[in-house]
Amino acid sequence: MQTMLMQNRNLIIRELDGDVFILDERDKRIHHLNITASAIWRFLETPARANDVIAIFRHLYPDADQRQLKKSIRQSLAWMRRKDILHSRRQ
Repeated sequence: MQTMLMQNRNLIIRELDGDVFILDERDKRIHHLNITASAIWRFLETPARANDVIAIFRHLYPDADQRQLKKSIRQSLAWMRRKDILHSRRQ
């Protein structure tokens, strides 16, 4: 069984100069996604697994420290899930 990640479609999204701002009307919070989190958000317009997200970043940044890249992506995904920016479901 796989865990698929997807955007929370119940949020209000605005983009400014490449950054993503997310308004969660339930708790009246605005989240500012940095460039990495913004790229993850855009990639997850179509549901995907965490490993798919990591793979695409490895492809985009082949010269980066791969261990650190994986750690950073996992941390961003965990933060986005805690903030209810991303949802997950088992398939």
